Amino acid sequence: MKCAICRQRILPGEDRINLLSLQGKRPSHNLLHVHDRQCPDGIVHIDRAQRARKRLSNLEKEDTYLLDAYYIQLLEQVEKAAKKVTLNSAEPSSSFELKTNVNGWIITSAMNNTYADSDWLKNIEAYAEARNFGIIVGCERYQNPTSPESQASLERKYWWDSRLRAYLLKKEIDLMGDGRVIVSGDAKVRATTVNPLSVFENSPSGVVRVLPFGKLRYQTTMVKPSEPYTGVLTTTGSCTPYNYSNTSIGYRSNREHVLGALIVEKRPDGFFNLRQVQAGPNKELIDLNVKVENGVVTTGDFIAGMYCADWHVEEMCDEYWQATLSIINNFRITKIVAGDLLSWDYESHHKTLMERTFDAMNPRGWVMGPMESLNKLSQMLKIVTTKTELIVPESNHHDHIKKWISRIYEEGKPDPRHLPAHAMLANLMFQNPDMSIMEAYYTKLDPVPRVTWLNGREDYLIAGVHVGDHGHMGPLGARGSTAKLAKLNRKMCLGHTHAAEIYNGIFRSGVSAPTSAFGYADSGYTNWTMTNVLIYENGTRSLLNLVNGSFT
Repeated sequence: MKCAICRQRILPGEDRINLLSLQGKRPSHNLLHVHDRQCPDGIVHIDRAQRARKRLSNLEKEDTYLLDAYYIQLLEQVEKAAKKVTLNSAEPSSSFELKTNVNGWIITSAMNNTYADSDWLKNIEAYAEARNFGIIVGCERYQNPTSPESQASLERKYWWDSRLRAYLLKKEIDLMGDGRVIVSGDAKVRATTVNPLSVFENSPSGVVRVLPFGKLRYQTTMVKPSEPYTGVLTTTGSCTPYNYSNTSIGYRSNREHVLGALIVEKRPDGFFNLRQVQAGPNKELIDLNVKVENGVVTTGDFIAGMYCADWHVEEMCDEYWQATLSIINNFRITKIVAGDLLSWDYESHHKTLMERTFDAMNPRGWVMGPMESLNKLSQMLKIVTTKTELIVPESNHHDHIKKWISRIYEEGKPDPRHLPAHAMLANLMFQNPDMSIMEAYYTKLDPVPRVTWLNGREDYLIAGVHVGDHGHMGPLGARGSTAKLAKLNRKMCLGHTHAAEIYNGIFRSGVSAPTSAFGYADSGYTNWTMTNVLIYENGTRSLLNLVNGSFT
């Protein structure tokens, strides 16, 4: 049996209303179910009943009388059902009180006229209680809330799960009290918007702007290098399941919708951390070494791997290196991924011919010569591989070594100081055509165990997340970009851009040094971040930003 209005199937044992049986022409089904899980929106039922009554004008008078009486009775029953349902809903409060005596906050969103996912909400509440976190739920509207003509008529149709009543936010709040973290609970951004963060791209420098929204987006904004934080625009994920229309944009939004949340955690040094959490296959929540499933909080080793920021050992700051080793030790991470291990600026396109000539004429020469770079990297590889396994994807700066060798041969003018290194690497390249020069060197000449060298063609996965790409190459040899690679519709971790980013299934890491270490990028403004990406055992991920010398 189906509901007379919404046509959804009525399951055995559900609450239902027996409607008046009439003689003559009448609908074949005379049951309307009001079970909250099946037909929570009684107001929509009323609208449909009213529209059905208007269509009766095309019938003959005697038939109209019978059917009109039927729908009048039906309308009365639906109105009663609507009252029953709306008692279990909540309107967003305009007097939200921010809890400040907490260790942080879990921020998520909820779509109107949609019940929260019970398992996910239970885990969020359990984690918040265990860590003394506050919970903030932004109100997300699916219908067009910005149309002045429809605002009054649509507002009465909005309701939210009553379990969220204490968390609902309908205004903009300053989370830390000093303007550093702003949660925009009043931003009426359409739920199907492809790029919801575009409205905040002119936010003040250095501010973290949080938009409660069902799609995962994260991007950095430009700041002066002296700022302690790079500006961040980010969404949160949702605590309600997807509930979009059966349209092209609705179908896309269904695929991009994420059960997730953003954690803003206070730190003893006055700074704060941002981390993302998403629901796993069983709606479990994992944050660092804590797992919450079915409302039960446990601790353990839940990190399957870490995608590091681009290394660039010639420029890498000791602060990043020590903090990364600390994370590997503290959370017993068994696999890490790192690209651009060396900058190899001797052939970088960031160095002009004039700059390379000046470096060759300078008695001091390069800040670090080829052999110094190789030896320093060797030491670091041997330190890190005693603690974990290292995966190295093919990277654009590694290609600079081959280009450097080829250019010296073509010009016939090698730098005398680098001649031994050039001859050695050239011989290594010719003897091992199936290996990259980096792999050949650290396999044949200076062996380092527990390192897997990828050539860009392998499909290397950690907990179902592809980590075999650096991000510099796109489809068919084109330059890689987040927008292009996102069309592959797969979970990936990438590097290359030096700026942390989240776009649907793609998480990008940052770089291991400030822009001042890279002459070509030291222009006075930067959106680069020292960011690693954690990959949890259930395939969910989180950005991990280095702030004041620590990731946590």
